[in-house]
Amino acid sequence: MTLPLKPPVAEETALHEDAAQRAVTVATRPPQDDLPALCDWIRNRYVSSSWDNQFLERLEMVLRRDGSGQLLADPKTYHGETMGIAVTGPSRDGKSTLVRRVIERVLGEQFDANGLGRHVIYHRVRSAATLKSVYTDLCAATGFSSLPSRLTIPEAHELAVHRLRLADIRIVILDEVHNLLGYDNKAVNLFLKTFLQDGGGFCLIAIGTAQLRDFIYDRPLNIELAGRLLDLSLERFPRDNSLTLIRGALKQLSADAGLRLAPSIRSDPYFCGPDP
Repeated sequence: MTLPLKPPVAEETALHEDAAQRAVTVATRPPQDDLPALCDWIRNRYVSSSWDNQFLERLEMVLRRDGSGQLLADPKTYHGETMGIAVTGPSRDGKSTLVRRVIERVLGEQFDANGLGRHVIYHRVRSAATLKSVYTDLCAATGFSSLPSRLTIPEAHELAVHRLRLADIRIVILDEVHNLLGYDNKAVNLFLKTFLQDGGGFCLIAIGTAQLRDFIYDRPLNIELAGRLLDLSLERFPRDNSLTLIRGALKQLSADAGLRLAPSIRSDPYFCGPDP
């Protein structure tokens, strides 16, 4: 059974099985006469899909629950080690938004400007990043930026883990992980594994393109890493499913905004296709 996404206090929507019903995030709507604010409000709406449930199903496998069955931002441990999830797909397909929105709604997390939440940290790996720079960025996000210039990678790892534990972080989300590939693939393999073993004790959510998926699951040398990261490769929806989702979202979002869609939009074949 898939646990419905738990909305924050200001929202009124959870996941629905019917794609036409999947327009979500009904936050407080700006006044109708404040057009710029209303446009921003509409642009920030989030439309859930079956991807949300697929990600949630995997979260249920790697996170603990409390006595009432509520999912916690706390990883399960297996013989002292934890597990994680690899979310992969083409660029600009919504991987990052999917992960952050589900984490925010299910676990009640909110990220600050540094990507720091109560028990979760989100970090986007820079295009020219090294392993040491990722550790440095994680330390900075937790408020510690005075790292020694000659710090080794193992030392940087120990310091980053120490800082994450001080901040009570239990889930580490690393985005754009494919930016590290080609740097030193053996070192990247070890880098990812150490969040889950060797006393790391975090749930790791690694986000990246198909290049990251190939690295984790198609290389025999990375079989241990593959066994620790549940695979979530985002398959694009069939055209009919996509059109149904878009039509349902347009209908719900326009109703939330107090607007009526013009007939030209409802029947635009390049936008959402004519009504069946």
